[in-house]
Amino acid sequence: MARKQPEVTAATRAKLVAAFWRLYAERPIEKVRVADITGLAGYNRSTFYEYFADVPQILESEEQALVELVEGHAKETDAFDPAQMLSAISEIYEANGDKIALLLGERGDPGFARMFKDALFPAFRELRGAPCDERASLVFEFGISGLLAAFAQWRDDENRMPAEDFAVLMRSVVTSGTVPTLQDL
Repeated sequence: MARKQPEVTAATRAKLVAAFWRLYAERPIEKVRVADITGLAGYNRSTFYEYFADVPQILESEEQALVELVEGHAKETDAFDPAQMLSAISEIYEANGDKIALLLGERGDPGFARMFKDALFPAFRELRGAPCDERASLVFEFGISGLLAAFAQWRDDENRMPAEDFAVLMRSVVTSGTVPTLQDL
């Protein structure tokens, strides 16, 4: 790690990470090169290596940061209140939706979806009192996969509804089910 002032170090790292995300949004991870990142960020290659060993390490550290963000929100949120839980997830998606959508998309990392879900399941199980068995795991998988797909579609919609409205709609799906919610629309 660089031995500079913390503000300078953080700003340099942030510029490298921003350049990485910009390039990753345009091309597969295998085509993102250190030279491209440093050129876009305005640094030389040696600066990159002060912060990261290679391009996959940026991806891994960014994925881990997103998972930790989700875990933190899951622990702070009252899981017995679906509106609060979905609002917290909406906030995460509002702030990081482009990254999450990219990681869950066709060019993304297949392992990220599993990490994301694995981060949520223990908090969900603990806070909701769900058993730790195959049936609970299947129900959770069904629910969280649907929510992630809905969030991705909502995020991609240019005329998307406000996050609060989306959270209310998803709460209805979670608490009432898909068919009753569709009938209410």
